[in-house]
Formats: sequence, structure tokens, C-alpha cells
Amino acid sequence: MSDFTKTIDSKCGGYQIAIFEEWEKEENPCEKTDFWNGFKFLLNPASRYFYPPGCSENLANHVDEESHEKDFRKLERIFGCGNVFTLSAHIHGAVCLYLGTYHSCRFDSGIIGFIVLNPAEARKMGIKFSRKYSKEKHVEAFVNEWNHYMNEPDFSFAVLKRNDETEDFDEIERVFGFCDEESCIAEAKAYFPDIEWGD
Repeated sequence: MSDFTKTIDSKCGGYQIAIFEEWEKEENPCEKTDFWNGFKFLLNPASRYFYPPGCSENLANHVDEESHEKDFRKLERIFGCGNVFTLSAHIHGAVCLYLGTYHSCRFDSGIIGFIVLNPAEARKMGIKFSRKYSKEKHVEAFVNEWNHYMNEPDFSFAVLKRNDETEDFDEIERVFGFCDEESCIAEAKAYFPDIEWGD
């Protein structure tokens, strides 16, 4: 286990959050290559934290089962028929993205937005479309690369409580599996909502 990279003290002084960086993460798929220039996420406002900054755009409104068809048709008018794909996610410990509107789980899955394909930009980067390698196949490859990236966690946290006898901190909770420091800290604070944490 690596040494912690950051600590956050509770305002009462009795608790502490320690953030650990487990290993160096792969490059963000949108930064390591221009290959995916023709693909763009349009996400529900609440879903943006799944993706690193600069790789997605928020939709104006939340997409749900009722509004999906209307939003889908509107985007197709803007970006062209066959260039818009519904994006859903199964979120339970890890995040698994997939195309379509079906629910892989009644409680833990749902629509989080869309992926828009720009065929002209994609062709510039050498992507070729054919009956065998359709637009949907290429979008699935894009989604699979993001799934691989997001599910290679590199941050964890420990919540520590001060031992009054030894004056050291004892670990009372340890959670792994976060892709970035910001979401790791937010989840750590949410574990003990009754404790007031510093910045």
C-alpha cells in the first residue's frame, strides 16, 4: 500500500480522512490519442463526474425514460440520423457503460445521456465505416475503452479515529475503487455525514 497523499481533519479533531493513490493511472482515452476526436459525450448534469473534465458536455436537462425519445429525436435533427446513441450505465461498486435503454438492473441502471458521432471527424482519424464495422460498432469500441479506463481505480480512502490512550489514529473504515481524488474525498465525507469535515 502506498503512503497517503492527503489528509483531511474533522473540525472536532477526533477523526481524519487519509487519501491514498494506489498506482499511476493510464492516460485518459481522450488525451492519449486523437483517434476518438469524432466522439462526444452529452450527459445528464448529475452524471458528469463519471468522466474527466473536458471530455464531456452536460445536457441542459436530465434525461429519463419519459423524455428520452423526445431528446433523442431532437439530437438527431441536429447531428444527423444514425449519429446519436443512447448511453446507459450500471452503477454498483463500479461503473459499466453500455449502449441502449434497457435496464441491466432495476435499481442500479438507467439512461445517463447520449454519445454523438461526427463521421467526418472520425474519418479524418482513419476510422472506416462499413457493413461489418458499422457506426454502432465503433461507438461500442469507444464505450469499451472508457469502461476499461474508469474501472482501473487508483484512489482509496481510510477514515481514522483518534485513540485517546495512544494519541494515534486507528483505521475504522477503508474503501477502494475511485478513479479520481475529488470523488474519493466526496465519498469519504459522505460515509460519516454526522462528522463536520474541513477542506
